[in-house]
Amino acid sequence: MERSICTIYYVHFPQPLAAETFALLLAQLPEPMQKKVRAFRRWEDGHASLLGKHILQYAVKEKHSLTALEYTTFSRPYFPGGDDFNISHTDKIVVCAITHYNNKIGIDIERPLPLDIDDFRQQFSNAEWEHIHSSPDPLQTFYEYWTAKEAVLKASGTGLTEDLHLLNPFENNEWHLYTIRDFSPYLCHVASQQPLGKISLVNLGDLFYHQHL
Repeated sequence: MERSICTIYYVHFPQPLAAETFALLLAQLPEPMQKKVRAFRRWEDGHASLLGKHILQYAVKEKHSLTALEYTTFSRPYFPGGDDFNISHTDKIVVCAITHYNNKIGIDIERPLPLDIDDFRQQFSNAEWEHIHSSPDPLQTFYEYWTAKEAVLKASGTGLTEDLHLLNPFENNEWHLYTIRDFSPYLCHVASQQPLGKISLVNLGDLFYHQHL
């Protein structure tokens, strides 16, 4: 059986875009998307929202327009009859995974910042929790599980989180899970409904920080 392929487009944004570039990119989005971008208070969140949408438009420009996006009952965006995609961001990086139309894809990326992992105990099975706490680096292992679970949830598009402790992404027969190690120190996982034969990475940073679209 021919395997699916996945392309991950990404942008690091260590500093804000020039004001005129941000305004130009914002004006190119459909009005509802512009409102969402403007609603963010932190510049990092606004940039992630803006860049995520432009990354998506760049990735599908030969086939789709952002105005063609529709949404499931769980608010998952999709192109009818088109390629499947998923976007994630954390800190100062945004990623967008694209796969062909008869596959489902999910991606999650996180920066492993310090936190009290015990606050998330109910989201993990006993076996997962034991593995986390017995590992040499519990915080790192926590984020590995977390990004994997989130990738599967985002691929499925159900929006269900109350039974997250029942979801063991590493022992799941429905989804194929891939660890992306190219974004260190960030942790990233991709979940695919079909096995992936190839995962390619495309850095679009120069497109936004050194020239206009």
